[in-house]
Amino acid sequence: MNYQYAQRYLDGSWKYLASKLCLHKNGAYFFHLACAKDIPDKNIVDASTFMGVDVGINCLAVASTTDKQCKFFAGGEIKNHRNIRSKERQRLQKAGGRYLGTRSSMRTLRKIAGLETRFMTAVNHKVSHASSVSRSFLAQSL
Repeated sequence: MNYQYAQRYLDGSWKYLASKLCLHKNGAYFFHLACAKDIPDKNIVDASTFMGVDVGINCLAVASTTDKQCKFFAGGEIKNHRNIRSKERQRLQKAGGRYLGTRSSMRTLRKIAGLETRFMTAVNHKVSHASSVSRSFLAQSL
């Protein structure tokens, strides 16, 4: 087999659910295989520290542990950035008339489509990573 990483899925402990042969844009074929494996649940009683995360707009996240330690992730700059992009989209949609924008504004709207979604996905990933890093730091300090 050419792919060493796939060996762990062929040991017989995985259940195969679905498969699909896909032709990608570059002309290459790829075989997609969905697998599932039952793993035993861990006993919650063995854990000593729990972490809760509250998600919001003004504060992107607040992570707190049962040890009364908290970490705040501010969201003021992110909120401001989203408001600026919202105003920009409104201005471009109004450009050139009541129902249709100019060609240039429509081209710009297509270009920035999904920009905020990608931006927020990246920000949320960074916050998630930072909270997991702070969790490991909190666990090590105990």
